[in-house]
Amino acid sequence: MLVEQPAHTNYNVFRLRDTTTEASKGISSSINPRGHVHPLRDSRKLVVAQVITRLDLGGAQRHVLTILRHLDRSRYRLILVAGESGLLMPEATVLPDVERFVIPSLQRAINPWQDVAVLCSLARLLLRERVDIVHTHSSKAGIVGRLAARLVRVPVAMHTIHGFGVDVGRGPVRSMLRWSERFAATMTDRLVAVSHRTREDGLRMGIGHLRQYVTIPYRIDDAARSCSIDQRRATRRNLNLNGAPTVGMIACLKPQKAPLDFLRVAHQVLQHVPSAQFLLVGDGELRDQIKTDIQRLGLSSRCRLLGWRRDVPELLSAMDVLALSSRWEGLPIAILEAMAAGKPVVAMNVGGVGEAVTDGQTGFVIPPGNLRLMVDRIVSLLQSPEQAVEMGERGRERFHAQFLGAAQMVEQLDALYQEVWHGC
Repeated sequence: MLVEQPAHTNYNVFRLRDTTTEASKGISSSINPRGHVHPLRDSRKLVVAQVITRLDLGGAQRHVLTILRHLDRSRYRLILVAGESGLLMPEATVLPDVERFVIPSLQRAINPWQDVAVLCSLARLLLRERVDIVHTHSSKAGIVGRLAARLVRVPVAMHTIHGFGVDVGRGPVRSMLRWSERFAATMTDRLVAVSHRTREDGLRMGIGHLRQYVTIPYRIDDAARSCSIDQRRATRRNLNLNGAPTVGMIACLKPQKAPLDFLRVAHQVLQHVPSAQFLLVGDGELRDQIKTDIQRLGLSSRCRLLGWRRDVPELLSAMDVLALSSRWEGLPIAILEAMAAGKPVVAMNVGGVGEAVTDGQTGFVIPPGNLRLMVDRIVSLLQSPEQAVEMGERGRERFHAQFLGAAQMVEQLDALYQEVWHGC
């Protein structure tokens, strides 16, 4: 049973006590060039803290859990710091040999006073736990986490860029976000990009320098299984899809993913393929507006809003095409899952989409915002199921060649930890 206790009376941080980890008592220490007291390099495990804003059911969050699942416990003492809520928190609590801390006030929304309190709590936590490497993820945790690490002179600070949301929008908010990322980059030893396009976008916006960047694309295991024909039939039967050609989108329902554009695409596709059905898998802040638009566009009998689901491979097996209408991305894990399932992908060419999907071979990449072309490409696949199957099979082959193997990805990250640690 999960029990929450204050980790320290002044921290506003909760330690989740349901794991077995080694205490860091009686450890000899030395001082690194930055003045931070840390254990002698060869005397014990490195203390690595993964810091993320929320443990929602998203790509960045699943990536963090994958890192924690695969890092070598004989070399690292592992810490996870996150905000209070999130659908993946129960999964995080059962990871063996991981110490978990919750900072309830660590939230996405910008709140200056609250963010200062988070900064102080996180800085105290890093200092008390004598963290050697801070590895941050997501924008808010990335900025606050790296600043906290600098304040208490943590030897190594790293940040994984899961996509830049600072290149959209206009006005002072966009300028502030860009400035914040540029400032945080000055406190970062390595910026880990999940795609080459992500690295190029960062450099174009003046975030960090080329020497700071390392590209480590996602690799996954859990979706790398195909469902049988019988499973596909059962899933389609449960969803009342019958023999209808089906298009799906798997995403958090937030502005970044542009799910309202997916509905507009669905409305237009139906003009050409009246029997088509659409599945929208995910949840988020735009759910109510999506429900309204489903009614307004006359999609009530054509589009199913399924919420978050754990049976993604089964849902993918029921689809004929995966679509993704995102405005920005790093490297969408939903696309990798679709490739693993042998499904063609039609997606906006943002972030690393074009590095995963080979245009015209495993699916189609669409110029950002070109909904008309997205409609045309989806219609062509629904009207030519043989072509869709061929593209899906080529996508599966590409997935196995380039994106299968979470352990291999974490080995690259492990090597980076060691390289930066021994060079600091």
